[in-house]
Amino acid sequence: MLEREYRIPMPLSLEEYRRGLLYMIAKASKEENSGGDIPMLLLENKDFDDPKLGKGVFTHRVMHLEARLPELGRKVLSRFGTELVIEEKSWNAFPYIKTVYSCSLFDEHKFDIQVESRHAADAGRIENIHKLPASRWKNVEVDVINIATDPPDKRHTRPDDDPTKFRSAKTGRGCLKRGWQFQSAPVMTAYKLVTVKFDYVGLRTQVE
Repeated sequence: MLEREYRIPMPLSLEEYRRGLLYMIAKASKEENSGGDIPMLLLENKDFDDPKLGKGVFTHRVMHLEARLPELGRKVLSRFGTELVIEEKSWNAFPYIKTVYSCSLFDEHKFDIQVESRHAADAGRIENIHKLPASRWKNVEVDVINIATDPPDKRHTRPDDDPTKFRSAKTGRGCLKRGWQFQSAPVMTAYKLVTVKFDYVGLRTQVE
């Protein structure tokens, strides 16, 4: 099992982030239902009330990824009469969100990816926000993602979206410089604990 925590500070309040997250989820669902390049089926979308998580929304989706494979991969799957299906189950009880991914090609008890997200109104300095046992936490690698200084993937960004150059006319925030997260108000951080389990001897370390 491999675990890594990603910390993503943002120049937003928790409420602004929550509203933005709901908007992006709705936008992605609309695009998927309008013929996106990944066929996706929503199986469940319902409210839940859990003693530990609190109240929130549970969603269950399946994604068919055959179209994203190279031709050889599609031929192999076709030969064995199977499909490449990713199953996603998500519990959104903001500021806590848990998402679990599994794959149709592997036993669900031997392979899954879990993303546990906790959100806090701070600059990314909370250690072990997920309250893991010390023996487990010491093996978690922490990666702080700085939206101002880390180089973006140019395939998925536009020059107008550059946080070092953009300034919001409505809030006055923007043109972020090095160390911005320790000077910005408001500021919040998404702490994402990603756990990957691939319990197959001989391939575990490489795949994870």
